[in-house]
Amino acid sequence: MQVRGTQRIDPGTVQSYMLIQPGDLFDAERLDRSLKALFATGLFADVTIRRQGDALIVNVVENPIINRISFEGNRRIDNEELAREVELRPRVVFTRTRVQQDVQRIVEIYRRSGRYGVTVEPKIIQQEQNRVDLVFEINEGSSLRCRRFPSSATGASATPPCVA
Repeated sequence: MQVRGTQRIDPGTVQSYMLIQPGDLFDAERLDRSLKALFATGLFADVTIRRQGDALIVNVVENPIINRISFEGNRRIDNEELAREVELRPRVVFTRTRVQQDVQRIVEIYRRSGRYGVTVEPKIIQQEQNRVDLVFEINEGSSLRCRRFPSSATGASATPPCVA
C-alpha cells in the first residue's frame, strides 16, 4: 500500500484507517468502507483509492489548518463575543461544513439581538504550508423595531407590524 499526498499527516495514520492491509485480498466493500472512514476523519478534502498492478495507491488531499480567524463589518457585537460562539479556532482543521455551521451561529447571535437582515460571508485566504486565514465578513443589516400607535377608531393603542 502506498499513501501519497500527505503533508502534515503521517502515512501510517492514513493506513490505520484502512480496513484492508498489505497482503489482504482485494475486497471492494472493505475499500469502500475505508474510503468512507478516511473522509469521516475530517482531515481530508479528497481521497481516492486505486489499484496499480498488485499495489493499492491511496491519494489524499489534506484539509488545510486554520491560521487565523477574524471578523469584519461587525459593529454591534464585538470580536470577543463572536469568537466565543464559533467552534473553529486557529490550528484546527478547516472544513467547509464547520465554516457553514459557524456562519449559522453568527447569524443566530444577531437574530437574538433583533437583527434579522444580517448576512455573513466567509472568505478563505490561502497561506503557505496548507494553511488558511478565515474571515467572516458581516453585514449587520438594520434592526427591527416595533412601536405602538393610537388607533383612530377607538383611541386605544394598536401594535402594527414591526418595521426595520
